[in-house]
This record gives sequence, C-alpha cells and structure tokens, in this order.
Amino acid sequence: MRENAQRLELHGEIELVDTSRKLLGRTTPFVGREREIGTLEAIVDECIAEPVTRVALVTGPGGIGKTRLRNELVARLAERGVEVWAGRADSMRTGSPFAVLAPALRRAAGLLESEPLEAKRRKLRARVARHVRAEDVPRVSEFVGEIVAVPFSDEASVQLRAARRDAVLMGDQVRRAFLDLVVAETRAQPLLLVLEDLQHGDSPSIELVDAALRTDPEKPLMVLALARPEIHDRFPRLFAERDVQEVRLGPLTRRAAERLRATPSPSDRSARRRWGASSSAPPATPSTSRS
Repeated sequence: MRENAQRLELHGEIELVDTSRKLLGRTTPFVGREREIGTLEAIVDECIAEPVTRVALVTGPGGIGKTRLRNELVARLAERGVEVWAGRADSMRTGSPFAVLAPALRRAAGLLESEPLEAKRRKLRARVARHVRAEDVPRVSEFVGEIVAVPFSDEASVQLRAARRDAVLMGDQVRRAFLDLVVAETRAQPLLLVLEDLQHGDSPSIELVDAALRTDPEKPLMVLALARPEIHDRFPRLFAERDVQEVRLGPLTRRAAERLRATPSPSDRSARRRWGASSSAPPATPSTSRS
C-alpha cells in the first residue's frame, strides 16, 4: 500500500500464513499426533528414496487438527529441501474448475490478484522457466495460465489459438502442460502437493493430479489431501487406483489433551477459569483452523 497525495492505493497483497497454533494467544506445541506425523513422514521418505509417487488422505471433522498436522509436516519438510505447493478449496466455489489446484499454482508462482495481467504473465513464465526446458516454456506457461486465470495472447501461438476453439483440445493441452511442469519440478527436487478442504474441491483438479501421479510414477511426488469425512460421499473413487493411504484423525488422547491444556503458565487465570483446575475430563482440543 502506498500513499499518493490524499489517498491510499493498494498495489498488492501479501498472504500471511501462520504455521503455529494459538491457544489463548500463545503458541502451542505439537502434541498428540506423533503417530500420524510419523506416518506422513514415512510416506515422504519412501517417496524420496525410491523415488515413487505417493498420495495420503487425512480425514477428520472440522477443528480436529488437520491443518495443524499439515503445518507441522510442511515445517519439517522445509528443512529437507522439499518444494511445497499448497492450495485450499473454497466452500463458496465448490466444484468450480481448478478451484483447489489453481490456488496452489498461483502461490507457487507468487501471483497476486491485484497485479496487472502482464506482471502475472512475467511471474508465471519465470516460475515455469526454473526447471522446464527453454523450448517448452512458452507452451507450458500459456496452458498453465489457463488453469490459474492468467490468459496469454494467442496472436503468436497457433496451439493456444486452436485450443481456444476446441474444448477437448484445450483439455489435452492443459493436461500436457501441467504434467510437463510437475515432471520438471520433480527432476529438480521432491514435490509435496497439498490439497486442503478437498471436500469442496473439483473434478478437473483431481483428474490432473491423478494424471500426475500416474504418469511417470518413478518421481518424488507426494500428494497430501486433507478433507472432512464427507469427501468419500463427494468423491467415492478419489485416487482409487493410486493406493491411497488414509490417516483418520480422532480426538486427542486424555494425556495429550492434558499436555496441551498445561501449556499456559499456572498464572494464566483466564485459562484456569475456562477449563477448571480439577476438571475430570479434558476439553476438546481447541483449534483456530477451519479444518
């Protein structure tokens, strides 16, 4: 935001992602999910060591701690040089094409909604050019642009112009571009693709991700999907041929809940009043996340 004479102008947004969990304003430790985080890390280890594509699905009701688990995994993988693309589906756009995949790709490219179109094009080309072969960068950028709503001019692109006249051809070209991008990324470093709130997701995103898992399966690609249990009703065959490893989250154990409850200092009277110093049953795990 810049000040210009008598007015303020908004020139861009910065997405602030708080990967810590807050309880009464305090950062809380990661407790009670050692088995689940261990399972996910083991899948990542296998994915990198082989290498091989893998997909994990974390399910649980709202507020149970799916986002907290995801944040912990991402924080640990950041120290290991794993590239992370993360997208979250919006309940207001349930089923819209690429509603969950497009945000992941936009964040990976650093695209801001308020930027001029040409600035978005430059950023997207630069992100694609990191690992995609130089001769493929224009094509991959143009068709990934169709996913992330950054349209390129088709004046000098015969392929793009033809695809815009033929929906089937467009679908084929978008898929080819996305696969080329993923393959190039995974040749450079392991890739974790996070799809959050997937119960609000869309079939086009899932189909592209499934194709990435299936095509050239000997690459270090892990897909981490997080959703409420109704995901099974919405997408009954979700990654059905990919050997999905599901992690179901339930309430914390009594001991873990007591450890979390003990996080505020003894002098924190507000916490003691809220929970009660001698309560016989630990409270449900508080959560500030949507999932």
